[in-house]
Amino acid sequence: MTSALHLRRLFSKCIELGRAHGRTGSDDDKFEALRLLGTGLHCLEDFLAHSNYLELALIEMGERDVFPHVGRRTRMRLQGARDEVYPIVTGTFGGVDFLASITGEVGSCPR
Repeated sequence: MTSALHLRRLFSKCIELGRAHGRTGSDDDKFEALRLLGTGLHCLEDFLAHSNYLELALIEMGERDVFPHVGRRTRMRLQGARDEVYPIVTGTFGGVDFLASITGEVGSCPR
């Protein structure tokens, strides 16, 4: 499944359950709709946080002092694009990221 299909399914089900809640007042429908909304928004957040999308958007808007995170010799031609473009890449959230997250929390604990 692609991320786009995953998001489409999450948000479609979220809307369906939200409408069902509006008709029935079911807390189960409301809570599941909100959970699916959070899951979908988190997926979108991860795309922006773990890809070079924003760097590529800045380059597309004319900024020239931006590193595309794929190397300078990776530009390619895409149908419909005005010029050659850099590929979009995504990373992962691995062990080092996890440790940095929890270490930051530990470091901010009151003494």
